[in-house]
Amino acid sequence: MLFTTMMGSWGAAQMVFWAFGVGALRDTLVLDGLGMRAGEYWRLLTFQLLHTNLVHLAANILVLIFVGREIEPIIGRRHFLGLCLAANFFGGIACWLALPDLTVFGASAAAAAVLTAYAVILPEMDAFLFGLLGRFRAKHIVWALAALALFGTIVQVGGIYGAPGVLAGCAIGWAWARALGFGRPFHFQLRRIEKRNTEVRWLHMSAEEFVNQEMDPILEKISREGIASLTRDERRILELGSKKIAAESEP
Repeated sequence: MLFTTMMGSWGAAQMVFWAFGVGALRDTLVLDGLGMRAGEYWRLLTFQLLHTNLVHLAANILVLIFVGREIEPIIGRRHFLGLCLAANFFGGIACWLALPDLTVFGASAAAAAVLTAYAVILPEMDAFLFGLLGRFRAKHIVWALAALALFGTIVQVGGIYGAPGVLAGCAIGWAWARALGFGRPFHFQLRRIEKRNTEVRWLHMSAEEFVNQEMDPILEKISREGIASLTRDERRILELGSKKIAAESEP
């Protein structure tokens, strides 16, 4: 609510700029290549507060409110605010590098990051308001958003809305949610989890159970193929079994 209130307040201020034709202040806050080349790096922080029009502002605020309220209780306020600020900052850098000659407005990168994090945390849930147009899963909406942002970046369409920033926001939202432990594990993570669970199971096994379940199949393999056929993991199991037997044999 702090973040969206700040955006709304600046949105109201921008309406005043438009109503009275005051463009000088706005021009010092938006993100453009000329200002960045002049060393005006504050634009990476201020451009997110200004929007191209009322629809652009409303769309970003609605996503942050209706989607953000679903994930903020899950990841916590500090992570939510950090996600929004990081997405806008690095989204601004992405826009500057990809489209250095275009002026960019808005917090679209933050909205994309929040929507992507939502899709990682609750991938099978419907995203806000999309049920009005049909039942679309959040993960499908994010894939479509990222594809549109990539297309816009390549052909330089929608630069004023920050297409490269939206793409960066999707990447940051995905990485942030994954770093917090959400989403399906990768293959290498599954192997690590399985290995850790196996080691915990071994720790709670008695020496007799360990011999019957883990060592006997290896000893049978030795009798068939010889000790040279053992893998490193099998040798480790034999070593661990020997230690268990020795520990239980001690008075």
